[in-house]
Amino acid sequence: MKKYAFQTVSTDDFLNEIKLVSDFDTRSFKSKWLEVSVFPAEEARELLLKNDFIKQYLAIQDAPLDLTNDQDKIMKILDSSAYYPIKELLVFQTISLPFESKEFLLNAALNTNELQVRQAVANAVKEIPEQFRASYENLLNDDSYFTKEVALFNLWKQFPEHRAHYMEISKDWMGFENKNLKMLHLYLSFLTDTDSKKKMDAYLELLRYTGTNFDSNVQQEALERLLQLEVHTEDVFRSLAYGTAHHRWQFVKFCKDNIRTLIQDPKNRAIFIEMKAKLPIREKTHLQRLLDEKRE
Repeated sequence: MKKYAFQTVSTDDFLNEIKLVSDFDTRSFKSKWLEVSVFPAEEARELLLKNDFIKQYLAIQDAPLDLTNDQDKIMKILDSSAYYPIKELLVFQTISLPFESKEFLLNAALNTNELQVRQAVANAVKEIPEQFRASYENLLNDDSYFTKEVALFNLWKQFPEHRAHYMEISKDWMGFENKNLKMLHLYLSFLTDTDSKKKMDAYLELLRYTGTNFDSNVQQEALERLLQLEVHTEDVFRSLAYGTAHHRWQFVKFCKDNIRTLIQDPKNRAIFIEMKAKLPIREKTHLQRLLDEKRE
């Protein structure tokens, strides 16, 4: 670290340092792995197969276990200390299979209590039978924001009669830095509530998160939800316009791309044009450039 501090270090510099402290044949390594035009895939596979985890993973990937004939073997793997990607693979390989044939595997996967394996179940079960609902609902308690997001949406979508219950469970969730769980809760609340006041409350809270006092990741998450709801109000459009002058280029691109799409509709275009005069000079300039672009 000190020897090459503040310098541009090359691969040869790195290999020379290895030669100083070991007998490793760096010349052969370089010619075999760094200088050939074709990657030595077979040799790489042979090296990987020396690792027990990789060997088992590739074996199951190449020859999936049969849910009927290999049930004991599947259960043994799920009950073992095998590295979680192997258990994930077992779950994902059943995606297209009938639920009745894979129910034992899904329950065993949930019972591993391994976060990643339970997350695989959340993603792999596209249709949740009533008999599996209670087990699937337990995913809402996992210590994973991603698992909770997937499980909440899938349950809300498939069990309309329980939507109010799911909204109550998720009302205090926040999630990652972009508040993904809070945004999903507000989005689903807007769609669930029949009371106009509650629906308006959900809209206003989503709108609040589009404000410039929030991080751009939060703003973008809120704007995405509002646009998915097709809430095309001047307030939403104003937040997009303010985003065009943001310092984070990804957020700028998101805002500009959405404005370009929205102004294809004459009604939306009229709202942007009327709103333009109320914007600060930078935002006004960016919006005018977008309005001046040739329509597709």
